[in-house]
Amino acid sequence: GQRKVGETEKVDVVVDLRGHTYQASAGARTFTVYSGSTLSVIDTIGGAQVTGSYVKDLGATINITLGTVNLYGGTFSTTNTENANEGGIIAVGADSNLNIYDGATIIGGPATMGGAIYTKGGNVTVYGGLIQGGTVSYETSNPVGGAIAVINGIFIMTGGKVTGGIATST
Repeated sequence: GQRKVGETEKVDVVVDLRGHTYQASAGARTFTVYSGSTLSVIDTIGGAQVTGSYVKDLGATINITLGTVNLYGGTFSTTNTENANEGGIIAVGADSNLNIYDGATIIGGPATMGGAIYTKGGNVTVYGGLIQGGTVSYETSNPVGGAIAVINGIFIMTGGKVTGGIATST
């Protein structure tokens, strides 16, 4: 099922994936992080897989709403075969933060915008790790972000690698 971090109160949580595979229930995200809370994900053993399959809105695997997520390890992906609305894997909401470090991998999926990461008004900082784009298909002449879509937000990349991604209009 889905883990909701800080839904009713501000919390700071560290999750050690320890090489395991975590798959959200059908049609669900793996993590949602709320108001002022921080989720830090590590993988002390290596090889961990985290997948979600939410398609209705904002992030198939992780949704950040006024919180912060730090990814230090694990591979994040989706089992979706249809478009997730905004954020094939991770959606970063307004006044929210996503920090990606060496050891983390994001494998993009199908989405309307941002095959791997979508932010509208949030901050995304890539210090390391790997981001692989997904397939973006949207009913407009201007599809956005095969890998990363930034709308009124901030994207800073000081390390890591971004590869691939296809954006097409339908």
